[in-house]
Amino acid sequence: MIPLYLVFPSSEARGKQGDRYMNANRATSAHRIVLCSMLGEQESWLNQNLAVFGGVSCERGDSPTLVPRLLMRQPTLVIIDFSGEVTTTSALVGSVEEAETGVLNNAVALAHSLKEADAHLLMVGIGRMDSPAGVMAAWRAGVHGFIDMMGEAQDAVDIVHLALSRSTNNKPTPVKKGDVLALLSARPGVGASTLAAHFADKCQHRLRDKTTDLTHRHVCVLDLGSPTGDGQLYLGANGQFDFVEAVRNLHRLDATLINTAWAHSASGVAIVSAPVIATDLDMLSLNDVLALIERLRLYFDVVVIDLGGLVNFKLMNAVAGMANKVWVVTDQSVGALVSLAGVLKKLDESLLNEHKVQLIVNRYDERYGMSAVQIGERFQLPLLRSLPERALKLMTSANRGKLLHELLPSDIYAQAIDGLMDDYFGQSVGRKRVSWLAKFSPRKS
Repeated sequence: MIPLYLVFPSSEARGKQGDRYMNANRATSAHRIVLCSMLGEQESWLNQNLAVFGGVSCERGDSPTLVPRLLMRQPTLVIIDFSGEVTTTSALVGSVEEAETGVLNNAVALAHSLKEADAHLLMVGIGRMDSPAGVMAAWRAGVHGFIDMMGEAQDAVDIVHLALSRSTNNKPTPVKKGDVLALLSARPGVGASTLAAHFADKCQHRLRDKTTDLTHRHVCVLDLGSPTGDGQLYLGANGQFDFVEAVRNLHRLDATLINTAWAHSASGVAIVSAPVIATDLDMLSLNDVLALIERLRLYFDVVVIDLGGLVNFKLMNAVAGMANKVWVVTDQSVGALVSLAGVLKKLDESLLNEHKVQLIVNRYDERYGMSAVQIGERFQLPLLRSLPERALKLMTSANRGKLLHELLPSDIYAQAIDGLMDDYFGQSVGRKRVSWLAKFSPRKS
């Protein structure tokens, strides 16, 4: 158990240390200190008393959505509210005592989830010493200190400074983490799994060509879309180890487990699919799912997560929230466009505000009616690319157990995937992009 530091230096010591803190911590404005609290009082109190550290910012929400947002911000220190105070909404459900207990349990769960996702993340609690339940909850959570809002402001400064010193003294070796790409779709059957398989395989080839280490696993696919197992089928991989088992064996996850238990394509893409009984996904803890994805980033350069056709919107929002990029796939059919509107309504508004959600129009043919640009404008989504209608070629190659670019490297669908990779890796900057549509459309006189 990590010790709970309650630091209260003497007035004389604080006097000697005051100038040192003011000078040494001019650089700490670079520290990203984030408060997790539903109450504005704690935020105001901390910003007033921790100005020497550049103040704090506040994140609100429940644990499944809060954890990925915090990890994306890469805070130096997280301050968790253990005051046990309830909002007006919480107080309306059950007794006040039950609501306070629920708030404290949620704070403990948040601390544990953050620790599972990042063992080196520094956390400090905030509350009041006259509330022993809050202090005990902070102790159970294993935070690195406790700020008493009834104490002196300098006490809070000392506790934060001590916690940050742990970061300086015990800072782990920086680890390059891979990117997470989440693919959503308007409905099952619009081509998200086909796109995920082709994109992952081409990424594997491109990244592998840049290194001499042929054993390195550059790309993995989490095949969680509907219908179940399509991604594994398209990649020609065969394995029984499913996603539920991967989550439950998180504590055992290492390179050996990935190399032996996971399915792999001929090019080396690692893939794990949803279980045959897809509803088993609903039984998983969202925090455990996010912890697995975060761990996979240590082993792979790109983690492609196919969520196409998924109806578990809590899982969809949680995974999309921690992804670096989110691609929403649709086609031009009226059914897909109606379904797209429904998916976007279920999507967390904060994701749309972060501008990381982009639209891909699949099976595109301008003769079908509504153009890709018009679809993007209609749904207020930035259009990334359109992919051509190649149903016959894709089905023929799949029936032969191959990806389309393996049989026809110069096919316009394969070239469109190359364009997506240029977009993803930023390699098209500085050169003129020519779309597949421009290449194969007849020139107008």
